[in-house]
Amino acid sequence: MFKIFERYQFLAPFILRLVIGLVFLLHGLAKFGVLGDGSIQQTTEMFSGMNMPLPGVTAPLVAAIEVIGGLALLIGLGTRFACIPLVVIMLVAIVAVKLPNELNPIGRGGYELDLLLLAGLVVLLLLGSGPLAVERKVLKPDLT
Repeated sequence: MFKIFERYQFLAPFILRLVIGLVFLLHGLAKFGVLGDGSIQQTTEMFSGMNMPLPGVTAPLVAAIEVIGGLALLIGLGTRFACIPLVVIMLVAIVAVKLPNELNPIGRGGYELDLLLLAGLVVLLLLGSGPLAVERKVLKPDLT
């Protein structure tokens, strides 16, 4: 019954890259104040309030990683490399920020989106970018 879907399996990493890449790109741009009404200063203050070390450095660093990583995932260039710092960001967000506040993943300030993004990043780390990626054209296949 589901055999018809097997011929479209090659689309799975592509779809996952697009969705996760867009989420990180938008969140990174929002941290910089390009989207929404925030600013990098507000993001820095938020990081400071969460007791993140060196918030003046970590806030723009996280925002930059989210923008660059999001773009990399969207176009499929360096997908596995892009996933690594994004996985670290999600692990820190869950373990250091979200879990201490509340164990309920869907409560106020829940971490269900963080878990979903983390799982998707791990899948992309394991699968790679898939055939519909820029890196398939510019990098050696064993690097993708």
